[in-house]
Amino acid sequence: MGHKITPGAALIINGALLPEGLRLESEPCVPGWRIVTNFDTPALDREIRKTGWSFLSLAHESRATVFGIDHQKSLRRAIEKILERGEFQHFNSLEITQVSSAGEGRFPLVCHVTVSAQWRHIQRDSVPSSSGKLFNPLAQESDIRDAIARPAIQQRFQRLVA
Repeated sequence: MGHKITPGAALIINGALLPEGLRLESEPCVPGWRIVTNFDTPALDREIRKTGWSFLSLAHESRATVFGIDHQKSLRRAIEKILERGEFQHFNSLEITQVSSAGEGRFPLVCHVTVSAQWRHIQRDSVPSSSGKLFNPLAQESDIRDAIARPAIQQRFQRLVA
């Protein structure tokens, strides 16, 4: 956990399906997620596109603020807060877009850290699937069966098959 979290850093969920030719170096950052150490987000985007895959970006920005004593630990806690919300659970990566901190001058033992992040997704296709959801390589078979069992999805599926 020695890599510093800065704007432009990319986090990828453990077990994400990645292109074969991608030479990615990473280290653990927060539970279940790794921080990419050899590319910032724009460079990672270029490398992913070279393999023929896509690195989709969501316009929505998530933000979390925490108070703490250690700046890097506070950054990790803010990222954990963003991830815990589960707003976009089908996305497999996160771009840190902004890091701001205050309080070190007035209160030397306490820092106030705000992290802003944008959800990203690495996938083979450049468009979401026909269901409107992103391809999720981590989906369990039971999740897929549950989704197919819903009446609205069954109707759409029957129309596609017919």
